Amino acid sequence: MANINSTLHNQSKCRELKFTAGNGGLYKLMESASLNDGKDQLCARLSQLSSMLSMTFGEGSEAFHTNSDLNKENYLWACFMLSEECRELAKFIAIGNDDSQSVLQP
Repeated sequence: MANINSTLHNQSKCRELKFTAGNGGLYKLMESASLNDGKDQLCARLSQLSSMLSMTFGEGSEAFHTNSDLNKENYLWACFMLSEECRELAKFIAIGNDDSQSVLQP
């Protein structure tokens, strides 16, 4: 029972991330997440997004444009969701650098 109560208590100390396709609540940023964790995740996601977007223009665009409209739409939707995650991570980092605000503030 103590483990369940501890888990429930820790869940209340999380910041909900809203970049998902649903109405939120799927991903949470844990209180223990450091600014360096946020920066590392942001750098990784921006690198992934950059690589994905490089396939939509220039030399990579030929392969992209041979896909069906549905595949192209889903691919760009994934890029958009990555950009939204990056926006939320950037907010986490900015708030974390401001000592007057809690990192967990929405």
